[in-house]
Amino acid sequence: MTPLREQSSRCAGLHAHLPADVLVLRRGQHRLHQPGEADLQIRRPQDDETAGAFLPGARQPGVAQHAQMVAERRFRHRRPQLPPAALAFAGAGAHVLGVGRRPDALRQTAAQHPGIAVLAADLTADGAPQAVIDAVADRWGRLDVLVNNAGATAVMPLADTDAERVAGLLALNVIAPSLLAQAALPHLRAHRGAIVNVSSTYGHRPLPGAAHYAASKAALEQLTRSWALELAADGIRVNAVAPGPTASEALAAAGLSEAAVQQLERDEAARIPLGRRGTPEEVAGWLVHLADPAATWLTGQVLTVDGGLELV
Repeated sequence: MTPLREQSSRCAGLHAHLPADVLVLRRGQHRLHQPGEADLQIRRPQDDETAGAFLPGARQPGVAQHAQMVAERRFRHRRPQLPPAALAFAGAGAHVLGVGRRPDALRQTAAQHPGIAVLAADLTADGAPQAVIDAVADRWGRLDVLVNNAGATAVMPLADTDAERVAGLLALNVIAPSLLAQAALPHLRAHRGAIVNVSSTYGHRPLPGAAHYAASKAALEQLTRSWALELAADGIRVNAVAPGPTASEALAAAGLSEAAVQQLERDEAARIPLGRRGTPEEVAGWLVHLADPAATWLTGQVLTVDGGLELV
């Protein structure tokens, strides 16, 4: 992956997830180093940052993350892999704000790196997206990148369709990212920032038994492309990462037994051309890459990271 580089007098903001749904980062003014990559020079972030986004920065910019954990069985937040993303951004010199409903999980994540701060909140609550963005601006004075990594999954065949569960799914996977992006927009415009959305390989392939989840991710991909055109004149880039089956607690959180989870994981690995499920770290690296201010001519793209599953 190409190291982050100073693009202009402004820093790009990045957003990623911790054990929370939204992550906001702010970049600093000194040199950053990304594990396995060359040192990079990044300018200090400006006054705003968006929840659900990572901001790489020299002096560890601010980042806000929200971890939405829905209590209902079969409808849970599915990103326990968020810490690697938060750590990847913090390791690149960004300030990270982790936002989520589980204070203990947030504190555990924050303890792993001094550049990570946390905020307990539910992104689907009224006023929460604006409050998250305001918290970043108050703490670090700017926001450069918004990473919309919050997400929930629901195993729901058509015969079992429930209006309340569908509404909850859309509230977290579509509405929350939209309101976070809206709240972050003034900051992103001021600093020509970036938005990175987290979709799924099933945002563009069928998923029998979980069609509403797939539809919510398809909506996020369409938002990515539409926002990219809408915001291009402001110098704001919008891209997305669409991970395939990745090691996480998602299946167990959906209410499946340990035996069922193990069987599904074996079945998933067997369908993937590269022969295995992905790791959170492999996905996190691409989030950082798309938020890299060096990627100045890349917008409106959905990058599928699924070991070749999209090809079969």
